[in-house]
Amino acid sequence: MKLNKKMTALMVGTATLACLSIAEPVKAQEVQNTQTQEVKVEKDTDVTLQEYENNVSEFTRLNMAQVKGLISKRDNKEYLLYIGRPSCYYCREFSSALKEFNQLTGGKLLYFDIDGEEGTDAYAFNELGLPGTPTTIRMINGQVVRAWIGREKTGKELYSWLYSK
Repeated sequence: MKLNKKMTALMVGTATLACLSIAEPVKAQEVQNTQTQEVKVEKDTDVTLQEYENNVSEFTRLNMAQVKGLISKRDNKEYLLYIGRPSCYYCREFSSALKEFNQLTGGKLLYFDIDGEEGTDAYAFNELGLPGTPTTIRMINGQVVRAWIGREKTGKELYSWLYSK
């Protein structure tokens, strides 16, 4: 009886060790693969300056004087204004959604590149009061109807947000 208990304990112990020795490397390999995939996904989603410029190429570009004129207009027309810059990581990441959004609006998106000329970033942040970029604004008569600051939306979601009440 004592031998059976010892033998059973030895067999259980051996089986446990065998399972642990097999399971441990597999678990470590899974973690390593997951970490590798996460890093790869992050690298794959980085938008280069060239890709950014391609994504915003269909937008109508405005300089600072044109933006000031747009804000002072009282023509009862709707304007869609994207304020961003190629040097902004989040703007580059959001640019594919903006490209989709521009297509949904029939090409009505206006683009104010605050890296474009001297003083534009100060104008955007200090005079317009922008907290950051990217910023997408729907306005009528120089008044903001609805705006989105950030990049967390698809083109369709941005469209729904800007046109919701």
